[in-house]
Amino acid sequence: MNMGRFCCSKGFVLTTRTPFAYLGAQSCRSVRTFQSSCIQLQAKDWKKELDELGEAFAEARVEIEDARESAETVYFKDDYEAAAEMVADVQEMYSNLLETMPAEEAGRLKREQDPKMAQLAEEMQQLKELLH
Repeated sequence: MNMGRFCCSKGFVLTTRTPFAYLGAQSCRSVRTFQSSCIQLQAKDWKKELDELGEAFAEARVEIEDARESAETVYFKDDYEAAAEMVADVQEMYSNLLETMPAEEAGRLKREQDPKMAQLAEEMQQLKELLH
């Protein structure tokens, strides 16, 4: 018999001969189902999405700075709108990422990123005050 080995989210290696009672709350109807879910957990690497969020955040900060520098010029309104659009995109990207992540990872992301998102909102509020 070919003994398949799977790495599960609990950090131990399971084989096709591992009793399902040992899996505890992770009970599955079949090894195939369990294997699929473990593979999906491993396959979903959040690094790409987090990198994209970081890049978008940096771009939004640049747009905000451009708008701030163009205050009291004819270009301010256009720069403000570009910054507002970019900030909205970042906030949407962040919300979507939180919704798709497992709860534990989403909680960690919120602790790390909520201050940055609040910073963007505050900077946009300051720009909005310059607009009027």
